[in-house]
Amino acid sequence: MTKLRPSKAHHEQQQEQNETCKSQQQQQRKEASFVLVNTTIVATLIILSVTVLQLFGCSSRPPLFRAHGSVRVNDDSITDQLLSNAQNYEIEVIRGDTQVFLGHYWFQTKQEQDIVQKLTSRSAMEQLQADKLLPLNEYQNQLLDDNGINIGMEEQRCQRYGFKLDPSRIHNRRRIFYGAPIADDSLFLLQTIATEGYNLYHTAAFVESNMTHTRSPRPWRFPPRSESLQLLQTMFGNTTQVSVDYFVPVDKDTLPDQGQGRSVFEWQFLHREAILKRWKRNGMRPDDIGVMADCDELFSRDFLRVLQICDVPELRSNQDCYKPKIIATTLSYETSPECIVSNAKLWVPSAISGQCLEGIGDHNLHKPALRDFHGRHSRRATGHGRPGLNYDAFLAQHSNDTDFKDMTSHGKIMYPLWNGADYRTVMDGGRQLDLSHEVSHNAFHFHNFFESTDEIRHKYLTYGEPIQKANHVPLSAIHSALSVAVSCVHGWQNPGTRKYHLGGDKEVFASLSSSLTTNQGPRRPIFFDNPDIRNLRHQHVRSLIAKDEQQYGTANATCDSRACTIISQG
Repeated sequence: MTKLRPSKAHHEQQQEQNETCKSQQQQQRKEASFVLVNTTIVATLIILSVTVLQLFGCSSRPPLFRAHGSVRVNDDSITDQLLSNAQNYEIEVIRGDTQVFLGHYWFQTKQEQDIVQKLTSRSAMEQLQADKLLPLNEYQNQLLDDNGINIGMEEQRCQRYGFKLDPSRIHNRRRIFYGAPIADDSLFLLQTIATEGYNLYHTAAFVESNMTHTRSPRPWRFPPRSESLQLLQTMFGNTTQVSVDYFVPVDKDTLPDQGQGRSVFEWQFLHREAILKRWKRNGMRPDDIGVMADCDELFSRDFLRVLQICDVPELRSNQDCYKPKIIATTLSYETSPECIVSNAKLWVPSAISGQCLEGIGDHNLHKPALRDFHGRHSRRATGHGRPGLNYDAFLAQHSNDTDFKDMTSHGKIMYPLWNGADYRTVMDGGRQLDLSHEVSHNAFHFHNFFESTDEIRHKYLTYGEPIQKANHVPLSAIHSALSVAVSCVHGWQNPGTRKYHLGGDKEVFASLSSSLTTNQGPRRPIFFDNPDIRNLRHQHVRSLIAKDEQQYGTANATCDSRACTIISQG
């Protein structure tokens, strides 16, 4: 699989390129250096190093990544041809406010999406799904057969969350656009989120990078025309547009993690900006809904139907975009369908009306916010909506703008449009519903649903806030989340701050009726509404942890987030 690494020959190649392009380019700035390591059976190393001058003057297309392991593409040159052809992929350069180079996006075109869907015959794809995916039972399929609208049941559904039915949406449900960064998420997890949104989303947009959040190299999971990409694009049903676009950040040698790049989350937020761009490419309108998540988060299908048909104040027209987020109340699973956190609810994902999103809403009405990462990316600057919805600097900046005065003279200030980072960082910018006793949650979090403990250790070493001990201590001593997982498979209560339901699924959903005519609100995730699937996953987790403990040892650890103390060890 391909990995991206810095080029040791960067400076020499840049000087040579500058001389070649001097007559065409005045700007002589080092911006990009990509080295692509292509590991084959005989470990062949291919190094490609380019500069921004190649991008703007000496070459019509940016450097390409190479990807092996695809079904129809076995030759690197064919892969490069796909990515360099504008009919297959549209390429966008990412820059900061001083034109500093930050990386590239590759966006799959509609033509390429259609080609991928047609690459494998229907019978062959059905066989691939049978080989790779777990079958749903009849009951689960009935739960997903909900496209018809029963007015009485929809009114009850709306009332359950404190809303009324929106008569204008009875025959015209709002469209929902889902998006998330994607990396090493297990196929079990992907089938879980795909099942919940099956034939419900208009768009499911994913963005993959060949770098982790710390810009450490990682192999591509969904390269162009690969089997994994073809499978993913069929999992959400035949009415949902599914895409995987690519983000390649500038390497660390060219732009070190210091100053404006010191936070690893700044690079993660660039994934989320690409999701907004994909939504726009797929025709998102101001009256549509954008659900921004991580791959392990989603609203329940019951609540997604609420967003589509109920009169939700945040989805009405003419929003000022001050607090547009609809924030989830999230039931959290740790590693297994039987390991359900008992003493905490989360607040991800969230949904925002398209009228308040960058690229979709009216930028003439909503002046832009200043942002911390090179002026135009990532989280908002102080006084532009944070901390605590502080807009002092924003209001002072635009106080003399004529059109801004015209708006405020009518007694309503129009606040900035929201980008992908705002979903996660403007914490006070929305409302978490006051759920009744009938509804305890409206979303799910499937944390650490890994397929190997090597994967999860690598995650804690290289993603988010890296934990250096993750490659040598017992699994339960890495983080409080993993302490819960280990406790759960052993059957003891976690001694740390995070607890779980000892009775598992049966304890949490003891009163849940299996009747399809009972309108009872959010159930367990639909993919988990099958005891065989729940048991298969839990036994798999047990075997993974048992194997890991043979190498790293068994421990009972008390953890507060990443601060862990081993209290007993086997």
